[in-house]
Amino acid sequence: MTLEEKRLEIDIFGKQIDSIKGKIDILHKKLLIFLGVGAGSWFYVIKFGESQLFALNLLAVLFFLAFLFAGLGNFAIILKLSKLEKRLSELEEKLENVR
Repeated sequence: MTLEEKRLEIDIFGKQIDSIKGKIDILHKKLLIFLGVGAGSWFYVIKFGESQLFALNLLAVLFFLAFLFAGLGNFAIILKLSKLEKRLSELEEKLENVR
């Protein structure tokens, strides 16, 4: 393998790594949003669940559904982050092997 081919491979792997890091950053921001929604909705589930009023109990159920959806969103994002982490480590190994 010539020096020019090595530089080309390093450049390609570097661009792929940058792309994956960008995806990880986007997923990180989504994760923070889902965590905030989950934490806030859980607080209101507890607060409204103690009430004797039907309307507030109905709101507690709606906030509980929001909490569940936020939890599912967090789970899906964590799975995606795990896949991206694995792909990133594979690319970094390939990059080290080229050098």
